[in-house]
Amino acid sequence: MLFLEFLNPEVVIFCAILVFMFFIVSLTRNRLFVYCLGIPLFMSCFGKYRYITKDFVFPLEWMYLNSRAIYVLLMSAILVIAWIVVKKRVRLRLHPANIFFLLLQYVYAVRMIMVGAEGFGTVTLTVFTLNILVIVVVRSTLSAESSKAAQSVAEMIAIAGAIFTLASLFQFTLDRANSFWGGRFIGITNNSIHTGEYCAWFGLATMAVLFGSKRNLWNLRSLALMALVLLQFLIIIATGSRTAMLLLLVSLIVMFRRRLGSLMIPLILIGVAAAILIEYFEEFTFATQHLTSGSDSRTGVFLYMMERFLQNPFIGTVEILEDQGRLQVRESSYFSAAANLGLLGLIPLFGVLICYFREFAKVAFKSKQQATQTIYQDWLHGMLCGSFVAALFEGFMFQIVAPAPFLIHFGLLLLYNHNLKGKRVARSSPPGSPVESTAALDVPRLPNQPFPVRENRPTPPVRQPNDMNQ
Repeated sequence: MLFLEFLNPEVVIFCAILVFMFFIVSLTRNRLFVYCLGIPLFMSCFGKYRYITKDFVFPLEWMYLNSRAIYVLLMSAILVIAWIVVKKRVRLRLHPANIFFLLLQYVYAVRMIMVGAEGFGTVTLTVFTLNILVIVVVRSTLSAESSKAAQSVAEMIAIAGAIFTLASLFQFTLDRANSFWGGRFIGITNNSIHTGEYCAWFGLATMAVLFGSKRNLWNLRSLALMALVLLQFLIIIATGSRTAMLLLLVSLIVMFRRRLGSLMIPLILIGVAAAILIEYFEEFTFATQHLTSGSDSRTGVFLYMMERFLQNPFIGTVEILEDQGRLQVRESSYFSAAANLGLLGLIPLFGVLICYFREFAKVAFKSKQQATQTIYQDWLHGMLCGSFVAALFEGFMFQIVAPAPFLIHFGLLLLYNHNLKGKRVARSSPPGSPVESTAALDVPRLPNQPFPVRENRPTPPVRQPNDMNQ
């Protein structure tokens, strides 16, 4: 059980030190506080259930064994500290897609409890509730402007990605044999697909930080970010994961749909580095062959899950992993929802997709001159679109202590409160006021430029007191 790991005194001491650091950072009450989420986000990458037998080098082995306990302790501490910082100023509303996604997670947890997996179902409910509370409260500590808040979140994810990448290279350097499985790179996870997906999400956030910076792209900081992105994309190639590559390509197309020329130099560097790795490292040969192969390993699984759905379309036909005490989630989030949850799971799942893509359609086809989206908002759309497409081939929507559900929730919340902000300003301002006029005309205003004013309209005469007495 997850909560029994809290009894480990080493975990408690380790978390206490980190919580003290979080508290010091929280005293600044600025966007530095969100960076604290990078450590539990990194801890969620380990995964608990191994599909393979593998040994980590120290201290990664200790982190792996206690990753879930550290994650829950740190997230709980961040929730309490963030709530103290905002002092009941939490006024954010969840996107309808957030609500549907949370409902999907709760249906999944309750379904496990119904079929006898009470322990795992209870843990699932606890972690999902903790995640959404942390996301909402931490978002309240950030800037009300969506682009600045998204920048802080992107920097936090980039920090977690840097730790993940360095830890994977540390494992590869000291124990190369345990860094590969079946000729594909797995790093510090138990699955090459997971490693590729995590590097895709981390690499996208790092690129948003890189291209969103107003500094020169050739300074030391930018060069370090470029090297980090290069390593993460090379790891994706080394995993041989076609799902991770699909996630990356779809996200990049959406993210840079109005600035595709910016990708030329990074793609050339990645191609040259990949060719060098294939030439000098034999381990990468099989991974690249698998990446470019046309083998089909999922159609049979999809048909099997459809048969289970048709056996009981309303609540599905569950398949429990006896050794792990949880539902079997196979290669697709959508087919897994249909097979295990039936229509009870498909309705909120398609609710997520409909609500999000309605928002995305409003900005997807605007020209570069018409668009008001920053690189960080384009990054959020790219991450979400890529994740929803890749979910067709991977069940990461139902992962518990993992980056995917956390990042999807955070991305939806950031985008929704950006769109909601303009509506609130327009509705809350009285007619004819400068703010209302600016929102209504949608005209950008320079610092020294007066507010646009509506044309004067005749006002009814005001009756004088003497007239009223008559």
